[in-house]
Formats: sequence, C-alpha cells, structure tokens
Amino acid sequence: MAKPFSGRTSESLTRLEKLRSRLNDLADQLGDVGFSVTVDVRTGEPLAEVVKAVEAMGPDVVFVGSRGHTRIRDAFIGSVAWDVVGRVGRPVLLQRIEPNQEDDAALESRESGLPKHVVYPTDFSDAAKRALPWLRALVRDGGPFLTLLHVTPTEFKEGMSSAETRLEELAQELREEGATEVACRVRTGIPYQEILDAGGNREDALVVMGTHGRGFFPGAVLGSVGRQVVRQAGARVLLVPGELPEARAARRRAEMAAELEAAGLGDMKGTVRLS
Repeated sequence: MAKPFSGRTSESLTRLEKLRSRLNDLADQLGDVGFSVTVDVRTGEPLAEVVKAVEAMGPDVVFVGSRGHTRIRDAFIGSVAWDVVGRVGRPVLLQRIEPNQEDDAALESRESGLPKHVVYPTDFSDAAKRALPWLRALVRDGGPFLTLLHVTPTEFKEGMSSAETRLEELAQELREEGATEVACRVRTGIPYQEILDAGGNREDALVVMGTHGRGFFPGAVLGSVGRQVVRQAGARVLLVPGELPEARAARRRAEMAAELEAAGLGDMKGTVRLS
C-alpha cells in the first residue's frame, strides 16, 4: 500500500501504524486460507510507489481499490488505478470500495466472491484480444453468465451483421471450452454507456476489457472507453493493457535487426545496426 500523508509527523506515524496493523490482520486472514502474503507499506507519491512495487515484484495482476473520492489524500484510489495500467504493462483489477461509516480509514468492498456476470466488450482489435485468455479462464468449466458486446456508432450500422457473426463464432468457441451461458449483443450508441447497460452497472459483475485499441469506431480509442468505464461502472473492471511504448519500440528494433540480418545487410559498411 502506498499512502500520501500530511499534517503533524506524530499523527502521520500513528495513521501509518494503524494501516500497517490492518494490512497485517488481512494478511493473516488470507494466510489462513492458503495465500502467501507480504505486507509492504510505503509513503510517498502513490503512483510512483505502486509502479516501483509492481516492477520489483512482477505480479500477474495488480489489484487496486477504486472509488470516486475527491479529497487530495485519497484521490489516488480512484485515479492511480488508471495510471497504473499505462505505466506497468500489467493487467489491473479494480474493486469498488467505500469508506467504512464508522471509520473513514477503513475501506469496504461493495461485492465479494466470484462475479455472477462477465461482460467482454470488443472492437475485434489486437488490444481487445489480449483480454481473451482472462475471459477463457473465467468461463472454463461453466463459470458465470457471459455477455459478448460490440458497439458501433449510430451512423455506422453497416458492420452490425458482420459483428454479430464474429461474436457468435467467439461464443461457440467459449461454449466448447465449457461456458454454459453466453449472450451476444451488438449495439449502436456510446460505447461506455452500452458497456454499463450490458452489466457494467451491476455490483456482482465483472467487465473484462483490453486497453489501447483503435476503439469501437473510428476516432475513439479503446483507452478512452476504458477510462469512462473505470470512472462510472459499479462492477469490478479488469483492464488488460497492450505493450508499453518502451517494450513495443524494443520489439520493433529487434524485428528490424532480424530482417536486416536475414537479408545479409546487418554487417554492411554504413549500415546502422539496431539492438
């Protein structure tokens, strides 16, 4: 946990120890059911500390509590979640949390347990497809009710028939892998609103989506849709990012170097070798 503090040092230290105690209690509870838990409490700029921790630990997924809070000291709970996606290149799961009515330092989740409904919005881009392995894992051996969703703007209805076919093909693949209840929806309208209407407003649901795609229609990137869903959804949201710019540039350099080597140009005088 990363937490900014203000005020007198003694008060800040007291709050810090209180948070550490809460996390240790939670770690004990998780340990009792078989989890291996490490408690790490940091002070400083929240996003920077979260990124450092993720880079050091290399987790498969980052779990972030998210709520629409505006006070400076708690603002990171709602804003860092999105920034983390763009900085760490790891899937981020957002869980809606609310302050405890009796103790504002304590946070409570709106919903616990496995989701009863999973919404997978897709624009059929590579970015959207990156979320498919997570979707397949969720619906394997039955799993929750699943909605596959594609949204087009009202002025672009020609592709609806094709989208329906592609969604149904994916639905059939998921049924063959064990999914029992799969619905396909092709809608016209504003993408994030359609995602909310398809189940994103349900507290017992989960939205699984890729980010940084070309968007649900020309002129809108999937990242902007994801941001709106993060801000407004009542459901949990799993954001699966694409490659970070640095990783993408490194991969392209390696591909170009391999192509030059294959063409016998890698050692030619005057040729710049890429590494």
